[in-house]
Amino acid sequence: MLLIMTLSVIEWVIVCYYFSMKNAIAVSLAVVVTLWAFWTELFPNTVFPLSSLSSSLNVQALDVSAPENSSVRNIAWDTWEKYLEAAKNHDLATVKSLSHQMSATCQDPAQEAECFYLMNSVYSFGSTFKRNDFTRIFADERQIVMMTDYEMSPEVGTQSIQVVLFFTKTPDGTPKVLGMRFCFKGPDNANSNCIETDPAKRDLDKNGWWDAVEALFYK
Repeated sequence: MLLIMTLSVIEWVIVCYYFSMKNAIAVSLAVVVTLWAFWTELFPNTVFPLSSLSSSLNVQALDVSAPENSSVRNIAWDTWEKYLEAAKNHDLATVKSLSHQMSATCQDPAQEAECFYLMNSVYSFGSTFKRNDFTRIFADERQIVMMTDYEMSPEVGTQSIQVVLFFTKTPDGTPKVLGMRFCFKGPDNANSNCIETDPAKRDLDKNGWWDAVEALFYK
């Protein structure tokens, strides 16, 4: 079974431990607990109904070795790095300019301290990942989705972990950060992606937004 889900504190510990080992970055339990407490505040709408999942077995991602496709990843990643740096510096104006949408907490001047706490948490976790971790790129004129390969870890038994970054694009092609998601999968979904990537299926309502992207929009 392929699962797209919000994670328990223990699962966050597992994910952070694994990827921190991979990138030689220590992520403490306190940071993980803090992040989990506030992650859905910054990125709500993080659960897909299981009925919406599919394996997308025959759809190829962009070849990131091709210059034009590598450029898509680089532009999106540059936006992500600027976003993380702004979060680290509590630069709310820049975070807002780089985001598709803002959380209710960070829109409320009375909750500035809570917003800064969110930024600290997002930076602590988001900075764990590297550009080259994201090897599967899907994009069109409205959105960019970047995925890691599934990686196995003894801490999650037979399951593997995939990380997904979502961006929207302005009319001039500028990426805006939308959110991050994790997927766990079992060995029976070895060739699947975390979200639907088949062009014939990823936008069922035909409004130009892929369903997995649109699911992250604030209602």
